[in-house]
Amino acid sequence: MSDAQRIGNFRLDKVLSRTAYGNFVYLASDDHCHVAIEVLDDRVPPDQAESFLINARCLSKLNHRNLLRYIDYGRTEDGRYYTVSEFIQGITLRERVRKETIAFDESARLLATVSQTLHYVHEHGILHRNLHLGSILLEANSGKPYVTDFGFPFLGDDGIVIGNPSHLSPELVRGDYHLVDGRTDVYSIGIMLYELLAGQRPFRGGGVELINQIFSTKPSPPRDLNGDIPVELNRICLKAIAKRASDRYSTAAELANDLVNWQTPSKWWWPKFR
Repeated sequence: MSDAQRIGNFRLDKVLSRTAYGNFVYLASDDHCHVAIEVLDDRVPPDQAESFLINARCLSKLNHRNLLRYIDYGRTEDGRYYTVSEFIQGITLRERVRKETIAFDESARLLATVSQTLHYVHEHGILHRNLHLGSILLEANSGKPYVTDFGFPFLGDDGIVIGNPSHLSPELVRGDYHLVDGRTDVYSIGIMLYELLAGQRPFRGGGVELINQIFSTKPSPPRDLNGDIPVELNRICLKAIAKRASDRYSTAAELANDLVNWQTPSKWWWPKFR
């Protein structure tokens, strides 16, 4: 990539990552600061690309300590859709898990924060629809989590999800968008909790095999894979990933509260979420 490549006033310095749906995320800069720019994959149909910008416009109005601040969004002269957000130096939760095992209590704290943040987003009429360990950014010095990589499962011309649907709820994979609400994100948080507790996702593989598991296979309890997992965390996880949305937590705040309350108050204190 040439230094001459630019989007708006920003120079694209290097590729930071590629999202689950093929979007490139660049480190970019101008004379004053560094930012992160996400450029939409060319395979995304125009109507879905426009929804991508609508989502960014809504997010730019939010202000939360665990959300990246959206600075700009739009379309370049050559037709590329993009968003611009603040740049936070750090690693994703996925990268950290690859380096070390995260203790049960810290896993609960991290995902309680994620759940509380998503509840705030849901209250403003926005869904994430793309939650996975790679969409949680941990600040380098403090470890503070940020929820990033908002989106939705882009569909190709053949109607197949672009990317890996392993973290998506049954109703989202099925395309029942009239059933999609905050409980869809609750499901994805539950999949992340399962990964942190058991060291693997409940459903694995690819293609039709994976989709069939999401629709019809009962997940093994995390404790079947690791008997040290606390009984209550096992229960919380299974409730969050119930196949029927009505069997899950009704809000992300309820999930956050259960993640907090499974531990004794003497270990750490956290406010209740509403």
